[in-house]
Amino acid sequence: MDSMIWLAVGILFFEFLEIPIGHFEARTRIMKIGQDIVQHMGRFTLDGVTKLSTGQIVSEHSGYTQSVIEKGEGAIISMVEMVLQDFLPTIAKSVVTVIALLFLNPSLATITAITALFYIVVSIKLNLRHGFDLKIFRQMENETDKDFTDIIRNLVLVQLNAQEKRVAHEYNVRMNGQNDFFKKITMDYVTSLTFFREP
Repeated sequence: MDSMIWLAVGILFFEFLEIPIGHFEARTRIMKIGQDIVQHMGRFTLDGVTKLSTGQIVSEHSGYTQSVIEKGEGAIISMVEMVLQDFLPTIAKSVVTVIALLFLNPSLATITAITALFYIVVSIKLNLRHGFDLKIFRQMENETDKDFTDIIRNLVLVQLNAQEKRVAHEYNVRMNGQNDFFKKITMDYVTSLTFFREP
């Protein structure tokens, strides 16, 4: 009975402790990180782009380059936000839980720590295994974006040569291949998560 009281007190303590920690985390994210990431990424991108020669800037692939830059910026910003909003708070809560369990029930704390470690190792292995396919998909996506940009930029020539249907068909075939590949790799990843990590 005594340990149940301590467990209840510990749970209440950590619940109340989560309020100022959550406020501190949200304040830090808003005041120090949020828009600053966007600003720094924009400045970093402009620093790199302004070093290009005039020929590189006006080359036929400038639309492709812009698409790649925008996706890269978006991916980095999303990754930083995910780490700050999802990953770090979860890790912090897990560590606090294991520490609290150490005082209440060391065996349960050991089992919890081993399970969490196993979960992390399996997640990393699965992400590494499926990362190569995702890289191939990103290359396909960039090529498709380049084609789309080229079509829009040269739309007058396409119309003058009466090639609208051919161009639309070729683009549609490429998009179908890209979408089918994305569905395949995504379902492979979800299946791996469902049967290897989640049980």
